[in-house]
Amino acid sequence: MVMLVVNVVVGMIGKDQINQTVVIIVAVVATSVIALPLAGFLIFHVYLTVTGKTTREIVKKIDNSK
Repeated sequence: MVMLVVNVVVGMIGKDQINQTVVIIVAVVATSVIALPLAGFLIFHVYLTVTGKTTREIVKKIDNSK
């Protein structure tokens, strides 16, 4: 998705009638919208790895410390 945004930005900057600053701002916003949920998933999975639990255990609140 980020590569798609980058390619669109590069293509749009080459056109003279579009302001480059607007294109860059739109690209940053689009990339942020994509990156924020992925960062949440990364943090959640790092937490799972550190605690030694699975997603199923978290969702069902299973205590697997026995």
